[in-house]
Amino acid sequence: MTDQELTDIELMEQFERATLPAERFHHAEHVRVAFLYLNQYPVLEALHSFSRALQRFAATHGKSKLYHETITWAYIFLIQERMARAGRTQSWEEFVKDNADLLSWKDGVLTRFYREETLRSDLAREIFVFPDKYVERIPKNPIAFSIQSFPYGASHRPDSAERKIASITAMFLTPSPIETGTGPPSRTALEKTSP
Repeated sequence: MTDQELTDIELMEQFERATLPAERFHHAEHVRVAFLYLNQYPVLEALHSFSRALQRFAATHGKSKLYHETITWAYIFLIQERMARAGRTQSWEEFVKDNADLLSWKDGVLTRFYREETLRSDLAREIFVFPDKYVERIPKNPIAFSIQSFPYGASHRPDSAERKIASITAMFLTPSPIETGTGPPSRTALEKTSP
């Protein structure tokens, strides 16, 4: 029996019990199981349940070091956003047809948002790390941002998930007003100007 022959219920049960052979659980199966969790639970509950089950699955198969928090969380949110954009409940087959880019592992969708060295880092493996790619500061206004360098050409309009990830990234890459010298003066500066 191949993965294609497994029903959604069979795949979920084998994944959760960690009885699915590890060699049959590749990237596409990860995405499919995440999709199934998101069909059953609100996004944060799906995130928690899927992450824990994936860690258990990896540990059972002697591959606990393969679990990657940043990749797991990023895919959950991308899948959830794509499901919402569909505007209706989709079967797995319909979802795949509309979102084939999520099934590509090599040079996949996360390369739009993350530098390779970030995803290879121990920190990104252990905790969720915000995206660090394709957001540029506009020097005259440190709060304003633009999405630049998307590798799709001028006709590409970033989808909602891309814009959300870019804006969240912008919050964390923006220097604070104090860091840029535009914030409130320090206590020392105030003391120097006091009579």
